[in-house]
Amino acid sequence: QNDQLAGVLAGRRPKPAVPLAWLGEAIAIKGPTEAVFHRRSGANLLIVGQRDEAATAMMIASGISLAATCPPELLVVLDGTPPDTPMSGLLEESLQTLSVTVECPTYREVDATLERIAGIVRDRASRDDAASPPVFLLIHGLQRYRNLRASDEFGFSSSFDEQPQAPKPDRLFAEILEDGPGVGVHVIIWCDTVTNLMRTLPRQGLREFEQRVAFQMGGADSTQLIDSPEAANIGLQRALFFSEETGRLEKFRPYARPAD
Repeated sequence: QNDQLAGVLAGRRPKPAVPLAWLGEAIAIKGPTEAVFHRRSGANLLIVGQRDEAATAMMIASGISLAATCPPELLVVLDGTPPDTPMSGLLEESLQTLSVTVECPTYREVDATLERIAGIVRDRASRDDAASPPVFLLIHGLQRYRNLRASDEFGFSSSFDEQPQAPKPDRLFAEILEDGPGVGVHVIIWCDTVTNLMRTLPRQGLREFEQRVAFQMGGADSTQLIDSPEAANIGLQRALFFSEETGRLEKFRPYARPAD
């Protein structure tokens, strides 16, 4: 039903100049709801709500959109879906069918993966690189990745001659969020609740996500996330897209899980 995506795939429409992710069908009379990833600070996407299947479908739709519009150099997927649930493996299996390079590190490989992506950010920044294809990091189930939570900043070394330690995962994660978008390295995250989100991402960290999606949630959580309590009344089959840059709040119908 997405005429824009169908037109791009059929060659009837030109590909967008910047990467975008189509998330669902707008309730208003307009084109599909989309997140756009310009090369500037804050160009990341945050999805929050206890809708596992809908969040998985949105991640898959995002991957399809990115591959069709502005193929990323690399699509890294951290999938926190529990192995004993019906959604297990679906995200990886779906995205692996795309004609882009997709990597799905295991939980034990997360630290090394973040260090590598942070290295890409630093390298591009040092070369003032504005032409390389985008890189996307998808984190599905942020609540499962406890190593990304902020660590104790007040620890001290017991010896003056200890070797400097490698950056911790939470610091690498913060570096990617803050410095990545300006050089084409973007992050898309789904987290189940605002409470779990704030355990990893403090209030000021929301500034790194100019684009946010809220499923139905309590009024207080909705206000904290999108500056409006409206997500308390949208129903289970709807979501809200919030753009901090424009202050726009858009209700939409998220795309369903693609057929096999």
